[in-house]
Amino acid sequence: MFRVILSCAFTHFISILGTTAPYVFTTFIVIELDFAINRQGLVEPSHAAAYSGFGSWINECYGAAPRFTNAAVAATSGTIMGNASTSSLIATLVLELPAGTKQIDRAMVQEDLGKGGQRIRSFTIDALVGVGSNSSTAQWVQMSAGHSVGNKRIDVFKSAAVGATKLRLTVVANAAAPVYILNFAAFTGDAC
Repeated sequence: MFRVILSCAFTHFISILGTTAPYVFTTFIVIELDFAINRQGLVEPSHAAAYSGFGSWINECYGAAPRFTNAAVAATSGTIMGNASTSSLIATLVLELPAGTKQIDRAMVQEDLGKGGQRIRSFTIDALVGVGSNSSTAQWVQMSAGHSVGNKRIDVFKSAAVGATKLRLTVVANAAAPVYILNFAAFTGDAC
């Protein structure tokens, strides 16, 4: 079974199958693809081609397994010791974006489940925008929020963070501390 949390992935998969989506989807949907096996114990060739096309699209958009960050604008990992209610200083992980980054339209967060399991219960992702010749105008703008991350979560922002210099992951609530982040990565929609 293959699980994706990404609205544009669903739209792309539908187009591979040759149908059109009857609805406009918002972000944060979950898709579970179950591979249908025929009576001979094989995957139908047309289904195999669709699965292969979907996998190729994911690799173009996010990079190759296992980390899926080689297509990222920037990526980091780290440990978050608390949450926003205990201390704002220890509740965040900041990702520096390379100079010249024009826009970011999605972020991936991945907990290291091998180091304590799924611990994030609520989080936000903010972008630092407005940094330029006058850095006093810089401000953190919330780009997305959610209730769980688990193995991996990709949030597509409602509007791109244009001119952002940093992304910040803030743990608002967690089941236990510390929270181990295997990947916190930023992407553009150029390849998607």
